[in-house]
Amino acid sequence: MKIGAQTITTHPGIIRRKDAQVRKFALEHAIETLTLCTDYAKDRGINFSVENMPHRFSYVCNSAPEHQKVVNECGCGATVDMGHANTSRNPEDFLKIKNTYYYHLSDNDGVKDQHMPLGEGDLDLKLLNNIDKGIIELNKYENVLKSRKLIKTIN
Repeated sequence: MKIGAQTITTHPGIIRRKDAQVRKFALEHAIETLTLCTDYAKDRGINFSVENMPHRFSYVCNSAPEHQKVVNECGCGATVDMGHANTSRNPEDFLKIKNTYYYHLSDNDGVKDQHMPLGEGDLDLKLLNNIDKGIIELNKYENVLKSRKLIKTIN
């Protein structure tokens, strides 16, 4: 079945043990697998993108440097989730990731990924001025409209 997708975004992986060696192995395995996915997508004329994750030990791509490493080594694109980035101490670092296709937009308290409407958490909304392709990623349509309206007012 064809759906006409131009880009596919995936989460890069989760590590169930808090062990540095296991995490290192999981990152290597994720890069190997995501490279295969990238090649598969390219063969079909589709862009393949890997999304950053919240800043927790158990997630692959939980920091801007690691996200960039995965993108570089896999040859894929990046999707930067600003809500996930906001759980790190430096969400602006994620705006520097090269080969970013899209940005997912939501807000949170800076600790947990909550998918709150923009302006209801502590994401620095001025960071959104650096974004040209954003997808508002919320659970309720009225919150999407609310966030869209807010975006139009940011200078």
